[in-house]
This record gives sequence, structure tokens and C-alpha cells, in this order.
Amino acid sequence: MSRVSRERRKEIIGKIEQGRAVKDVAGEYGLSPKTIYGWLGGGVEGKKSDTLEVSSLRRENEALTTLLGRLTFEKSLREKTPGSQRRS
Repeated sequence: MSRVSRERRKEIIGKIEQGRAVKDVAGEYGLSPKTIYGWLGGGVEGKKSDTLEVSSLRRENEALTTLLGRLTFEKSLREKTPGSQRRS
């Protein structure tokens, strides 16, 4: 098993920070996801990293933004369609 250079670790973690899934990046580099999670737990520089949380939040934000856009669009269609408006 060969060691991964600090520069390569930073490159890999950078991709995860951009929102890529650990599993996908691990496969791309021929590494075990467990190895990458170990780096993220201690950080490349040996300090605690928030990379996983930030990456997860970015993906969640993107999914919620997409959902909100879809719901807003559907609502606007309902409001434009005759007979679909609620009556109070």
C-alpha cells in the first residue's frame, strides 16, 4: 500500500469540498472511502476538518433549491389555469 502525498490529499479533499461524493472520488483515485474519511476526520494537516459537513450541506442546499424551484413553478401553473384557484 503506497502513501498518498499531501498535495494529492489536498486535491482529493478539494473535490469533496466542491460537492463530490466521497465514494465517487475514492473510486476515481483507487482509494478506499474509509481512507478518505480518515483524512477528513483528522484533516490533511492533522487538524479537525468540517469538509464532510460542508459538502453534505451543499448537496442538500442544491436539492432543496431544485425542489423549491419546481414547487414554485407548479404553483404558478395552477394559478394560471382557469378553474384551479381555490375559493374562500
